[in-house]
Amino acid sequence: MSRTRQLVQKRLEEAGSAVSCEVAVLLTSELVTNAILHGAPPLRLRVEIGPATLRVEVEDARLLDTLAARTAAGDAESGRGLVLVEALGSRWGWESRGPRKCVWFELDA
Repeated sequence: MSRTRQLVQKRLEEAGSAVSCEVAVLLTSELVTNAILHGAPPLRLRVEIGPATLRVEVEDARLLDTLAARTAAGDAESGRGLVLVEALGSRWGWESRGPRKCVWFELDA
């Protein structure tokens, strides 16, 4: 996972983006973790940096009928990933791409 965080941080720094690096790294980590735990390989990570927006997509080979942020119990050790994405991201969503699922978020500068 540290490799994923380093990749996003490096891309943002190289682009001179004004998007919050800490938030971008956290949300990317959440999507990749979800794909590892609940998806199916192979995974694909895509990072698009525009003048004022960052878009991160994580794709895996497990299709779903629906995907939504859920409320975890107060003492639960997991289950807050999409809640964080929803709360901290500018936009997020998911879509099917043929036999694959793509979950994405965007951050505005």
